[in-house]
Amino acid sequence: MKTLSSPNNSSTITGFILLGFPCPREGQTLLFVLFFIVYLLTLMGNASIICAVRWDQRLHTPMYILLANFSFLEIWYVTSTVPNMLANFLSDTKKSQLLDSCDKGPLQAGKKTTEDKIFQIRNRSSASMAKARSTLTAHITVVTLFFGPCIFI
Repeated sequence: MKTLSSPNNSSTITGFILLGFPCPREGQTLLFVLFFIVYLLTLMGNASIICAVRWDQRLHTPMYILLANFSFLEIWYVTSTVPNMLANFLSDTKKSQLLDSCDKGPLQAGKKTTEDKIFQIRNRSSASMAKARSTLTAHITVVTLFFGPCIFI
């Protein structure tokens, strides 16, 4: 996706075209029904987890409260993507609209080519490489200390 800009011609990105599944209209309807049922089951399952943790006093422990929080977040994540996908199953044009100007930024920003990114990795300074090694060493140490005893259990 590119933004073209010249004195005579200027265009902005307002959405992008989704290719979707290459199947006939009946297949799109079948996929809509299948994903809609899975979406409803996901909503009902997560809502039931939240209600069970909320209403049962025995489940007011940190583990179950965390599980209820994850269920709440999953409801929001699923609701932010699946309805748009379902609408695209039934529409003739598979277009996804950008929500606001925070979504347009990454798409309209000048993208570097793969060669530019590879070139930047090769030209790192010794200070940045030392910092990367330090961070990596810390992460490996934490993972080893956390999962190391599990090997012997």
